[in-house]
Amino acid sequence: MEKYFELQSDNSSKEFVYAPEEQLYESYKMLTHFEQLPFKLEIKEGIFKDYVSNDLGWPLMSLELKKIFENYQKRASAYKWIKVDILHQQQKITKEYFFGVAINKLDVLNYTKTKMVHGDFEHGIFSYKKIKGFSFFPHPSIYNNNIIVIESLKYEILGKSITGVHFEEIEVSDNDFYLVH
Repeated sequence: MEKYFELQSDNSSKEFVYAPEEQLYESYKMLTHFEQLPFKLEIKEGIFKDYVSNDLGWPLMSLELKKIFENYQKRASAYKWIKVDILHQQQKITKEYFFGVAINKLDVLNYTKTKMVHGDFEHGIFSYKKIKGFSFFPHPSIYNNNIIVIESLKYEILGKSITGVHFEEIEVSDNDFYLVH
């Protein structure tokens, strides 16, 4: 059975990108209507990594990381890439960044093994039958916009020296049913 990993920001530096305060509550789904983010983000300090934390909680990545994901897009859930301008000390940085926006969240959990709490899950167990064949897909939690990636994609990202990434293996079950005695 293939292994899957949650792509997370490594948070090893003070790098953090901020949205204008009036944009903090914009809908993640509203982004699907844009090719370019309609507002600019700002980095206050830090270095410009390839995968960047931000106060919107959306997957923000460099052009280099986006290209790796595009190579795997045929085996992925539908994603749209929205260009993002980032300012540093009032100047637009030259490195290109994009939000990876999932068009649809997928039903990927094994519900017989996942503990649900208030409409979301506490600890998700993924169903191999539901995720096999996907190279990457959005995390199913309503509170998490990270991306789940297949092991080969993880190693390609690491092999290209992409910065700012951290991977946590997710729990996958190949048995979606259990017997009740």
